[in-house]
Amino acid sequence: MESPRFDLRAEGRGPIELTTRAGEPRWSPVAVSRLTWAFLALGTIIRLVRFAVAHPPWGDECYVAANLIERDYAGLLRPLDYDQVAPVLFLWVELTAVRVLGFSEWSLRVYPTACAIAGLFVFRHLAGRVMAGPPLVMAVAIVAVAVNPIRHGGEAKPYAADFLASTVLLAMAVEWWRRPDRSRWLWGMAATAPIAMGTSIPAAFVLGGIGLAIAGPVFRERKAGVTAAYLALNGAIAVGVLASWKLYGGAQSATLKAYMDYYWSANFPPLRDPGRLVLWLIKAHTGDLFAYPVGGSNCASLATVACVVAGSVGLWRRGRSTIVAACLAPLVGALAASTIRAYPYGETERLMQFEGPMICLLAGSGLAWFAGRARRRPDSPRRVAVAFLVLFAAIGAGSIVADVVRPAKSIYDLRAREFARRFWPDVGRDAEVACCRVDLGLDFEGPDHHGRSADYLTYQKIYSDRHRRGAPLDWASVSATRPLRCVLYDGVPDDSPLFASWMGQMARHYRLTRAETLRVNEGVAPKGVSFEDRLTVLEFVPRGEPVDPAKLAQAVMSSVDRGDGLISGGQDDLLRR
Repeated sequence: MESPRFDLRAEGRGPIELTTRAGEPRWSPVAVSRLTWAFLALGTIIRLVRFAVAHPPWGDECYVAANLIERDYAGLLRPLDYDQVAPVLFLWVELTAVRVLGFSEWSLRVYPTACAIAGLFVFRHLAGRVMAGPPLVMAVAIVAVAVNPIRHGGEAKPYAADFLASTVLLAMAVEWWRRPDRSRWLWGMAATAPIAMGTSIPAAFVLGGIGLAIAGPVFRERKAGVTAAYLALNGAIAVGVLASWKLYGGAQSATLKAYMDYYWSANFPPLRDPGRLVLWLIKAHTGDLFAYPVGGSNCASLATVACVVAGSVGLWRRGRSTIVAACLAPLVGALAASTIRAYPYGETERLMQFEGPMICLLAGSGLAWFAGRARRRPDSPRRVAVAFLVLFAAIGAGSIVADVVRPAKSIYDLRAREFARRFWPDVGRDAEVACCRVDLGLDFEGPDHHGRSADYLTYQKIYSDRHRRGAPLDWASVSATRPLRCVLYDGVPDDSPLFASWMGQMARHYRLTRAETLRVNEGVAPKGVSFEDRLTVLEFVPRGEPVDPAKLAQAVMSSVDRGDGLISGGQDDLLRR
């Protein structure tokens, strides 16, 4: 009697090779195993190298990092500064990392990097459940060296968590598909759904897509336990979506709606113009969304799209229609959300990382099928497949070289960090340094001013020794030989009543001895946009016994709130500028 363990309904639901004709020689299991592990090793090395070079944080990373500086776990439940939306469990893990490991580029990225590496190995398991032979090797090779998962897997953003959550959920769905008479994997998905949506907002699209894809097989199974588990899964999805909407869409929508409509306008379908809509759909589905392992805008990912189509058709014809549907259905949910301007779609590949595992799985199958079409010689399919693998290995090696040679997204980021590395140790030498915004609570630009202040705050937390340690300002040590240096971001405000009143209050107790404005990246303007930052250092010495500058700042804030008259005293017009 055949063991139920191998039932799989059973033989028809194991991994398949998609050979192109009967009798075609297959790759040996040993060769397949060695090649897949070799690409897993390469993918891991690429991600570790990217982590080790500690490239400078770019703007979006700093926007998230700045929210971790002063907030606690409860504070991260409130709407984030800098127009950011991020899943709460991701933020909590990030906050734990910087508190345990110290605030640095490495601690900010240790969790995303771990997600990126874990995603590789979960994907290998997933692909091995669906495919065998060349399709398996191709799929693993693509995901190992694909540019988008590598780049976004090394950033302090939730994109790598999106990729991992999607891979785990799809792997669980495939495990259930292999034994649809058993409910444990459905119960597992129901239990995992809240965690997945807590670490990845678009995991809701993946869960919804999987739920739709497996609905037919579930009800055809006609087993009470399977149906109950499926209903529990959908209940967990519904609760998670409602909680996410309340947390991310409700409180934050008022401040984010206008910004989202403006910033992501090109990533929402132009529904009122059918002609533009067709072109938009073509561009969205042949551009960065399908850039695996490489590709880009203006139809540069067309080859990958062809492989995905071929792989989908091949798997569908071989009885894997449920898997194909589970791979493609999340795109339908994301596109639907995009039509109501709730989620950007298409060319913004970093927000579409949740679809990455599905694209790589289908593209690997399709690429192997195309390689099998070669017929010039009996061994042509193998030669073509090997040529692609060599090409993928070269892409991976090139990624490592690129990260080592140029460990920065832009020259601006590199120069900004190098400035911070010099500035904060130098400004604190033989002086007590106070940041007007962080230490004194004085935001002269106002709450609507963003600029690149997140970069300034992030670099200050990393490279200012006192701020990194979280030590208080030692104002009592200020003297004629150890001055107080106050740092203002974005220069001296020209028409700020708050600044004028603060300078007047300081003049009562301190004498301004030096005022200097430093420009960062002066003249650097990528794509015509100026990224110049200004930092002003005001050096004070006490007129008598030093007074706590934070208390003086509080007095100024109180006087301004009451509408009192300004305190005069411009410190000789900032020493005549």
